[in-house]
Amino acid sequence: MTSRLASLFTRLVRLIKKSPPQNIAVHRILVPDRFSGPKAVSVIYRVEDSFSFQTRKITQAYLRLLQQFSQERAMLSNQEPTTPVISPPETVRGMKTLDRKLFSCTVSIPAIKIPSKHIGAITKILKSFTFKIQRVKPIAELAKDDSQHASHKLCLLNPEKVKSGQDFSAEDAEKLAEFDVDVKDVFYFDVDLGYDNWTAAELLRAVLPAESEGVSSYSIIGHIAHLNLKSEVMDYKHLIGEVILDKNPSVKTVVNKLNTIDNTFRNFQMELLAGEDNFITRAKENGSVFEMDFAKVYWNPRLSTEHQRVVDLINKDDILYDVFAGVGPFAIPVAKKGATVLANDLNPNSYDALVNNVKLNKVKGERLKAFNLDGREFIKTVVKEDLVSRLKRSVNDLHNKAGDLISAAAEKTDGKKQEPTCGDSEAAESQHLYIAMNLPALALEFLDAYCGLLSDFPSESQGDCDVLKALPTVLCYCFSKSDNPEADVRSRAESIMGHELPADSKVRSVRNVAPNKEMMCLVFRLSPEVLFSAGVKDTEVKDCDGGLGVDDQPPSKKQRVSEAL
Repeated sequence: MTSRLASLFTRLVRLIKKSPPQNIAVHRILVPDRFSGPKAVSVIYRVEDSFSFQTRKITQAYLRLLQQFSQERAMLSNQEPTTPVISPPETVRGMKTLDRKLFSCTVSIPAIKIPSKHIGAITKILKSFTFKIQRVKPIAELAKDDSQHASHKLCLLNPEKVKSGQDFSAEDAEKLAEFDVDVKDVFYFDVDLGYDNWTAAELLRAVLPAESEGVSSYSIIGHIAHLNLKSEVMDYKHLIGEVILDKNPSVKTVVNKLNTIDNTFRNFQMELLAGEDNFITRAKENGSVFEMDFAKVYWNPRLSTEHQRVVDLINKDDILYDVFAGVGPFAIPVAKKGATVLANDLNPNSYDALVNNVKLNKVKGERLKAFNLDGREFIKTVVKEDLVSRLKRSVNDLHNKAGDLISAAAEKTDGKKQEPTCGDSEAAESQHLYIAMNLPALALEFLDAYCGLLSDFPSESQGDCDVLKALPTVLCYCFSKSDNPEADVRSRAESIMGHELPADSKVRSVRNVAPNKEMMCLVFRLSPEVLFSAGVKDTEVKDCDGGLGVDDQPPSKKQRVSEAL
């Protein structure tokens, strides 16, 4: 003990001896005055002060000395005061069966009295210093027997930021002094905390092994909390489920994803950890509602941003072929924009949910047609038939318009005919076709389905400008564990298709799925070499303004596609 601290302690003892014999508490205690259970929205606190002297002079002197003593002790050896770290008790470490009562503890919290009439201005100054924890308000009532009960409130301070008045900056101390608050008047009070005061993260951090990564995050889909627990915490899985259930009022069911994958529909198996055995839920995303049986379909809320990115890319007059549509995160919002969508999924549960979601979101029937086919079959039948129909329509429209243009041009040039150019066609510039392939584990393996897909398309029209401009853009999602995921994705795609990707193709990262595992998106325009097979190489391709790649799009579309991709 330093000489300064010893001197203060001696003076404090002498002062106490001067007072009449009484039971003097050496610590003040802040306790709940009213608490109405776990759903209580407010708690009133009182300061129990058994400390009373006969004269005001002795009381003030005692408080002044006690403050100085506390501050000196806090600064001694640069150590924190006796206030413990604000966290659940260490005794809960390793708990595997949830016992909520064992999370109760008492912690010392610094506090300061503030004038009620200036409470608004003072709390603004103290905003970054106030004590924040669930179900405890930082501003508390003083005890009724406190001499300042009518004029002051008690402001609880964050013990990790404030240990004494010296932790306030000179500027803050000066501002507080303007409202009759002296930063030296900081005292410690005992506060009772329990299970209801801690967050799920704080509870789990206290229980799980210190060396484990714990539960870093989880997804909430409607009333279902979806976890992907690592093996190191599997012994605590049911406790984890109960904690998450307790701390999320909207959650009724907590599940954990198992490593087992359904080889047919690629949806993960899961186990119930806590709550109701009910997997029928609704999720809201980007202005649409999706109802599903979460145990039988695939849904990942972490792809919400990617879903919206694709939806923003596609315009009202565009066409979307959604090969692995799931419950409709691409298809539904795109159709709501007014685009035409042909959506498919092999999983009958996903197909049923997709059809139902069309109704839930009031999508017009002609805007979205749903199919329950294998992805490869969908490409070789539905996509092919619709694509051929649209390409032939483009050719016919071009020829019809060309005749009109030739006639009009002949009249203006005294009978001299002018051949129309590809730039005269507006149809191919106003409508664009997209193929979404969102099945990262397998989608690349389906790329060979496009090879020769349009080999029976009339050879005389394969090189027409409107045909080339209308060839669809593919958005193919995949996983990569390579150190160079972009090169890996390109190499695998070219190997499967047997053709090089266009020079303007793009590979971008969607999200990091796990250490050394990236979800990527390959974006490229299907080339005539791929679609029309080898025969196109001998086909005369007209000099088209539109070309085949992103760089050859009309200015407005070029900017939109480049930004989106």
